[in-house]
Amino acid sequence: MSEVRQPETASAASRARQLGAQAHQLGTRGDWIGALEPARQGVEQWRALAKQDATRFLPELARSLLTLSFYFSKAELRHEAFSAASESVTHWRQLAADNFDRFGLELAHALQRLGPHTDRRRFMSLYEEATNLLVRLAARNPALLPEAAAAASRATDHFIARAERQKALEYSRLAVELWRVLAAKDVVQFGGGLIQALRRLAIEISQTSVDDEGLRREARRIAASRIFFLVVRSLRPKAIASVFTAATTGKVLGARRSAPRRRN
Repeated sequence: MSEVRQPETASAASRARQLGAQAHQLGTRGDWIGALEPARQGVEQWRALAKQDATRFLPELARSLLTLSFYFSKAELRHEAFSAASESVTHWRQLAADNFDRFGLELAHALQRLGPHTDRRRFMSLYEEATNLLVRLAARNPALLPEAAAAASRATDHFIARAERQKALEYSRLAVELWRVLAAKDVVQFGGGLIQALRRLAIEISQTSVDDEGLRREARRIAASRIFFLVVRSLRPKAIASVFTAATTGKVLGARRSAPRRRN
């Protein structure tokens, strides 16, 4: 870009950010309709800038479109929300194709945001793609493992709800694998996720063959380890009492037991 146009470009970018901030302020007050106009104007500013310099401004356009989609959704304008989110995904795909490490995460998040605006089958396709992207990113950046594990668990739940047993089993196994890595580092923080993933996988296996008692034993072992480390870390009587109460009532494993009736 020529030196002559740089001040003009900087001014346009500043104006686009001001419009985004104005829309945000209106949104925080719950004025979603009012937020739409400055958000729209901001998108058009970024669109014009992206035509001049895609390397610098296409990410800003993609982000502003996703924010505009959110405002449309809050204003219950579903078609407009879908259009804005869909365009955002198109731009993130282009950016991630050129630089996956930099833009892959934002593509995954955009896919997650687009999903609810589509039909159920398209939603699952987008969510599955987003989950796979997160797993791929987590392999390169371990800081993303918790998000990838949570996404795999949610994908399992979605496929269970759709009675797609093979897919549910696939993502249930993936969730267990990811939660195991995390729980090995911090059983207190991530043991709960692993326990739930193990129980979910045991149920899914039982739907296709025989019940896997080994998984249930592993869940109980992780639960016991988690209780132990919670007690050691807490060193507070009330916390210790609550941990043991949870253990005796089965809440650590998510079990529901009815309270025994008192005999007269």
